[in-house]
Amino acid sequence: MADVQDVRPLSAQLSKYDCVTKLVALFNIPLALMECLATLSLQFAFKKFQAGKSLQEQIQTRIADGTWVGKSPSKDEVIEIFISKSVWYNRFKHFNDVEPKSKLYLWLEGDAEAASGLEVFGVTKDN
Repeated sequence: MADVQDVRPLSAQLSKYDCVTKLVALFNIPLALMECLATLSLQFAFKKFQAGKSLQEQIQTRIADGTWVGKSPSKDEVIEIFISKSVWYNRFKHFNDVEPKSKLYLWLEGDAEAASGLEVFGVTKDN
């Protein structure tokens, strides 16, 4: 079977990479949050979710105040810096339902004052 080659112009092939590079540099995104891991702890998944939401908000703020230069990334381009779209929309979306400062929220953040996994879930949970 022959290899399938990308026949798009080089500029189109690099645009996604360039967008990610720009965002990483502008917003100092930690590379650890960009890692693609086979399994994620709930707490690390929550960190990725928070980073994605925060980055979206920061970009929208810059667009609104006129300090964003060039084409703005789509929501999906921002999401894919941290996790695949399917995981974001099928699993991470549930993080939106976590009440700030609730026991679960504090546990997900790894707060020093957070309740134990047993208190939050009724069973012992790993991070």
